[in-house]
Amino acid sequence: MNLRQLTIVLPAALLVGCLLAACASKPVQPASPRALTPREFDVVERARQFGLIPVQEAVPGIWVDQRYATTRNITGSPFYPPALPCLIHNDTGAKLARAQQLLAARGYQLKIWDAYRPPESHLFLFKNFGQSGYVHEPGFEGRWSYHCYGRAVDVTLLDPDGQELPMPSGFDDFSDRAWAAYLNGDPKITDRLRTLQSAMMRAGFSLLDREWWHFSDVGSGPLGAPVMAGDLGF
Repeated sequence: MNLRQLTIVLPAALLVGCLLAACASKPVQPASPRALTPREFDVVERARQFGLIPVQEAVPGIWVDQRYATTRNITGSPFYPPALPCLIHNDTGAKLARAQQLLAARGYQLKIWDAYRPPESHLFLFKNFGQSGYVHEPGFEGRWSYHCYGRAVDVTLLDPDGQELPMPSGFDDFSDRAWAAYLNGDPKITDRLRTLQSAMMRAGFSLLDREWWHFSDVGSGPLGAPVMAGDLGF
């Protein structure tokens, strides 16, 4: 989406507190793995040629709720190709696994709402919501959204039992509540958000000013061409 990067200077004490605090007493309950369908398996085999792998392969136990493949998104309809697994670039996946590790030490888990996004689907999103300023314009700054390369993730936090925790806003909230620096007055939510941001930055991701849930992997080398849905057999 709109990929202006935000530099948030976290107080040293907060950063240390977020990352080095004692482990939670209750162990986390990771998501159960799901076998790929034959169609999904074919898509994954094609995706590997472009450095894309299933996110559950990169981060075993991560919870997946790929919103744009469901009706629970801002459009009210799925607009990802059927049988598209949640994919991520393998280099970015290694960073996400590191973030999951850091958060598990705090008693949290990650749920992923979006990772690789077909450019065809992103174009649909831009045509419908580009005027909001929250959707990256294809070609702006010489590239597509980092999602179209599998190098961005939209994530939120879960408790040890896999229950989604309150955050500043829901997914794709086009208001100031979505901003990475938004303070809603609830210290628990603020601390939770800073914990998520600290872990993701420590793992090598960059923040996005307008979306607290979005993290880009800008440091894993040249992007090359975006991976089209047609490249994956759709």
